[in-house]
Amino acid sequence: MPNESMTLTQHLEEVRRRLWIMLVSVAVFSALAFHWSGPIVRWISEFAGELVFLTPAEAFLARLKIAVYCGATASLPVILYEIWRFVSLGLT
Repeated sequence: MPNESMTLTQHLEEVRRRLWIMLVSVAVFSALAFHWSGPIVRWISEFAGELVFLTPAEAFLARLKIAVYCGATASLPVILYEIWRFVSLGLT
């Protein structure tokens, strides 16, 4: 974006675009992390002891939560970059 005054709708469009980039980044990294969520659960159980899942959904949701946490952590550089790009527009 050039150094010009932006209208409210332009700001909202910019926020929406940056939020979509962040969301897609978290989703992609979470999908990649889901592949390794099984070994991560086994690694956690070494320290916590045997994990007990009462229903099959609990085991799946545990792996899904681990994947989302790892995906959010891995996409943190992208999230921080997008936040900085949005803030830097207002500083110029």
